[in-house]
Amino acid sequence: MDVHGLVLPRARAHRRRAVRGAAVGALGALLLGVLAPVRAAAPAVAATALGATSAYRPVGPARLADTRTGEGYTALGAGAFRVAAAGRLGVPTDAVAVVLTVTVTDTRAGGYVSVWPAGRPRPTVSTVNADGPGQTVANGATVPLGDDGAVDVFASMPAAVVVDVVGAFVPATHATGGRFVPVAPTRAADTRTWRGPLGPGERLTVPLAAAAVPDDALAAVVNLTVDQSAGAGYWTAFGAGAPVPLASVLNTDAAGQTRAGLTVVPLAGRAAIEVLAQTGGHAVVDVVGWFTGDAAPDGASGLFVPIAPRRVIDTRDDAAPLAAGGRVRAHVPGCVLAAVGNLTTTDAVAAGYLAAHPAAVEGVAVSSLNYGTDQTIANQVMVVADAGIAVDVAVAPTQVVLDLTGYFVNGPDPQADADPGADAVGRFAPSVAEVTEGSVPADVIVPTSSATLSARTNPINGRRSGVARPLGVDPGCTIDPSSPRPCLVAALDALGLNVAAGSGFDRERRLHQAVAVVQLDAGLPVTGMADRALYEYLGVWPGSSSLGADEVRVIGTSQQGRTLTARRYGSGPKVTLVVGVTHGDEEAGLRVLLRAVRAARPADVTLWVVPAVNPDGLALDQRYLANGADPNRAAPSQREQAALAAFARSIRPRTAVYYHQNYGWVGGSGASQDAARTYHDVVKLGTLNRSGDCANGFLWCPIDADNGSSSILVELEDVVTPAVVHAHARALHAVLTLP
Repeated sequence: MDVHGLVLPRARAHRRRAVRGAAVGALGALLLGVLAPVRAAAPAVAATALGATSAYRPVGPARLADTRTGEGYTALGAGAFRVAAAGRLGVPTDAVAVVLTVTVTDTRAGGYVSVWPAGRPRPTVSTVNADGPGQTVANGATVPLGDDGAVDVFASMPAAVVVDVVGAFVPATHATGGRFVPVAPTRAADTRTWRGPLGPGERLTVPLAAAAVPDDALAAVVNLTVDQSAGAGYWTAFGAGAPVPLASVLNTDAAGQTRAGLTVVPLAGRAAIEVLAQTGGHAVVDVVGWFTGDAAPDGASGLFVPIAPRRVIDTRDDAAPLAAGGRVRAHVPGCVLAAVGNLTTTDAVAAGYLAAHPAAVEGVAVSSLNYGTDQTIANQVMVVADAGIAVDVAVAPTQVVLDLTGYFVNGPDPQADADPGADAVGRFAPSVAEVTEGSVPADVIVPTSSATLSARTNPINGRRSGVARPLGVDPGCTIDPSSPRPCLVAALDALGLNVAAGSGFDRERRLHQAVAVVQLDAGLPVTGMADRALYEYLGVWPGSSSLGADEVRVIGTSQQGRTLTARRYGSGPKVTLVVGVTHGDEEAGLRVLLRAVRAARPADVTLWVVPAVNPDGLALDQRYLANGADPNRAAPSQREQAALAAFARSIRPRTAVYYHQNYGWVGGSGASQDAARTYHDVVKLGTLNRSGDCANGFLWCPIDADNGSSSILVELEDVVTPAVVHAHARALHAVLTLP
């Protein structure tokens, strides 16, 4: 696809973000208490050997760190801190991973919290998400331990963070106790069907016999869902008969909320748990598995393998959310019994829920994650991996993200001995969405790298994937804009890739692999996505990904040969030009464009959208053009800049809008500041500034000079939530309606 989405939590890091991060960190220091010393010394233990098996040990629940009190952590600066776990509060000194509940509270803005092994680079995955100020949100997380048996934590927004531990994993090649036994999601309690809601402070005892959990089990894995909450407060779960812990499972902000949280509950000698509601509401308890006790047979099945956080599903690269009734899948290796990860939803059009389940199962009625309109929220999942993992969307369309942090093995892990230090990259194949015939193939998969493919070899049939260039290949079809897939399949089959030989999910797999192989063979960027370059290479043109545009116009090519396109919406006399991406690592403007073009526009407007004036930087995830030049300086000396300027002269816009990140302000220049002032009055972001001195050759300067237009420079916030996207889309429409 030509357009890629960027939503929380996928944040990019570059020079300007480092500057903004310092400001965020200064305020964050006050709320996080990062100037306080750690109150517990961490033992000197080795870093986690990712890829090795381990057994579960019950711990707590106990509080490892609380930034509100300044206890349990060491400051790392700019909103980050380190929490020692091994050797503290019952966590074994040789622990390689911990099961945590991470709570963010007293938020001053929307944002996210990430938790990862200490000492390793911060991954582009989140653990907890908050949509705005004043929220309290909790989520479970199973995290490998890093340097000195610790985890690192980063909060993208000023907030307080609480870290509770509910379990740990210790090295083991076989074990009696501590092996995971998954069960089909089994409802153990639902107060909506047999009694009224829990009152403030009330405790509910929940027997686990329905899920066949034995009395000697070390712990149960349950998904607690709160429905129709009575107000702001916390919920906790613990072994029946055990003391009430100082640790929550999930939190609610107000009355009437529905929230879910998966947790591991240490048991107290019998197969039952207790649920405590601080303020009250309905409680739903679903059991998804349990950990064996010491009387269980010795074995390897169910041991845990921690991995570096890895994204295996992300539907945000598609223009629209995954539809209600839609399903997205991820492959897993055959040695995997169940996968552990973080399931996130964002940009939902209405309230609904997600159900994560084995791909071999057609569907389940038990929810894994509940969401509201435009809410970004996450929940930990442990999913049986029968024929892969599937996530179903119920009730309302939404975007789906799944990050894995580990898996339970189905017997001895055959890959562990071969690569004991591996982080399992490559073990999990790209995810596949059940898209329609009119969708661009492979538009909802994790990018494939050449490291996962044998160069010039078709992984489907083992033969070479093609020739130097498929000149003379006749697929016997031309692309149908409403249904591009059949022609693509025919073109790939003409190269001997046998995509059509499969059916259903197998055909999807074949198609995605074939796309990646052809890109590799052709010397194209190996993205695993069916983009324009691939269709041109095959001699067919998709005519898709236009987002319903009235016209798609080629305005030039990049230095690496990627196409620069412009899309027209409407045909009125008021012409506006919008550029979504200038710097390749600042993608959030595309989300505003996606939202804006899906909304109704005035009839007297012509909106021209250039998704990216720097497609090379976007594809390479780098700030600059392919030759290292800044796409926003010395215009129009670079070919991409010149192409945009020539296009602008052909359409003569009265206003041009350029999206950037991450300073958080609006600027204007050119003939008038009126358009910039209108935009600023809607988003109320920072101060209204001049966009810059044209002596620096900013991209908009020659366009304003040639056409007498006004330009708007939008520096989006560092964290772009759905609410931010909606606000900026409204601002853009306000500019379109100016007389």
